[in-house]
Amino acid sequence: MRKQILIVSSIMIFIGASFVLYYLFIISHIKDWQTRGQIGDTFGTLNALFSALAFFGVVYSILQQNESIKQSKLELQNDVAQTKESVRQFEQQQKIQSLLTLISIWEKKVADYENKGETQLSIEANRKLMALSVELENFIK
Repeated sequence: MRKQILIVSSIMIFIGASFVLYYLFIISHIKDWQTRGQIGDTFGTLNALFSALAFFGVVYSILQQNESIKQSKLELQNDVAQTKESVRQFEQQQKIQSLLTLISIWEKKVADYENKGETQLSIEANRKLMALSVELENFIK
């Protein structure tokens, strides 16, 4: 990119310097205004050249911007995909944490029921605890 800018700048400086030197040559060697006017009319082609260069510069700039926009769009799509993956991982962690919390609560209930001698409630709480443990194992797989 820098090399291209350097080349274009060098060309523009060369053209500008040539224009100035040509102008100074005309002023110093041609004294007649009519002849100067005719020579000045020949700069119309130079004007067309500069207009064409400006047009191509605008086209080149538009193409560069288009490429930049495509790259930005790809980066944005990658960012969206990464964000979706992060959200999915966060949701999985939340579900695992919730299951672990429920397991902990049910373990305390089982222990309380066993301490109180409530065998039937202890068995039901133990079933619920086992179901949660199985659900956690299946989710982790």
